[in-house]
Amino acid sequence: MTSTDESMLDDLDKQAAHHRIPGGQVGWLRNGQKLQWSYGIRDVDSGDSVGSTTPFPIGSLSKPWVAAMAMILANDEGLHPDDPLDEFFPGTAFSLRQLLSHNAGFPTHLQGPGSTPSEWARFAVRPEVLAKPGRWSAYSSAGIVTAAALVEHLSGMSWFEATREFLAEPLGINLGLARDRSDSARGHLARSDGGWACVEPVTHPAVEDAAGGLALSAAGMIAFIEAGLAGAGPFSLPDEQREALVTDQVCTVEQPEDVGRRWSAWSLQVVGEPDSGQLILDCFLDGIVANLRCVPHTGEVLTMFTNGDQGDKLWRDTHDLLGGKEADQATGVVGEPALPIVAVPEEALGVFADGTDVVEVARDGGETHLQLDGFTLARMDWHENGRFTLMHPSRGSLGRGGYLRMSDGEEVLFLAGRVARRGK
Repeated sequence: MTSTDESMLDDLDKQAAHHRIPGGQVGWLRNGQKLQWSYGIRDVDSGDSVGSTTPFPIGSLSKPWVAAMAMILANDEGLHPDDPLDEFFPGTAFSLRQLLSHNAGFPTHLQGPGSTPSEWARFAVRPEVLAKPGRWSAYSSAGIVTAAALVEHLSGMSWFEATREFLAEPLGINLGLARDRSDSARGHLARSDGGWACVEPVTHPAVEDAAGGLALSAAGMIAFIEAGLAGAGPFSLPDEQREALVTDQVCTVEQPEDVGRRWSAWSLQVVGEPDSGQLILDCFLDGIVANLRCVPHTGEVLTMFTNGDQGDKLWRDTHDLLGGKEADQATGVVGEPALPIVAVPEEALGVFADGTDVVEVARDGGETHLQLDGFTLARMDWHENGRFTLMHPSRGSLGRGGYLRMSDGEEVLFLAGRVARRGK
């Protein structure tokens, strides 16, 4: 470690204390060199310290693991990324590439019974509940659980056991399910008296673990992404398959009227072009904040896990500290240029649906708000051509979206990677 690195780590300690973060980890891969940082305590009740191998619940950063396992097994079975998967999901027309790129037509959330992905898929993956594959990209936990069902079909094992045995263990990564790890970092909320309160994690059905239930260290995430970029170990895939997981996912795909970006399982948000783009992953859950940035063409990877609700503020400081200002501006969330604000289009008001979720664009006095199942999520600042910015009172910009009436009369609301439809 160089003296510059040591200075960075000292600054990280100071910034973490300033933002009242109980504990955290940073992993940074650049020019073939790795920097690791561990800080604080994993749980204020136990007082145990955070070490380099302490697992953190990573929420939706679990999705790339399922995507990678699905592609690896499909290649072993001779499945091409563009082959329809109707053999496994009768009556459907989507391919593995579409499934892993979040444009197979699934709603955001799961609908239907089942304790495992395979059981859930038998009831829930039906043609009548899916949109036309390839029509648009819409971030979907349901689609990733379907990919986990494919992993179970191809491996004859549970998705988690297959992922641990065939992907994590060959890479030397200690991978676990967050619900089963007693040694994981716990989320915390800062108290007014200067201390912290532990957050009881929200317990979701086991079937959703594939979309957000893994736990590992920042060093483990770096090792996973590094192997994927290099095509090492389990990632010894043909170039086309690897591009479907990495390079192919960095391209921005034009939604109608350019109101959305392409979203994928490997890269939850995509910014830029193949020779300069980035993979962007962020997750906020139960007092845990997990972030990852990767630039495939340079091989640089930066990830941070924190167990305090102010972790996003420390993440911004970390980006600045490690030279990530340019990358931060490219995320489309921090530092994006201001757009002129116009009145909400009258035709955009009203109710839309994302599966069973009810989304409403509601006018309240002089403001417009986005509501989900009756709960107000954010203010909507409207711009020209049906675009809007979601503004949160404390977190600022949550991203952009847009309203569009398509050529067949269907009305669509794109919002931060998700899609809701009003129908014809």
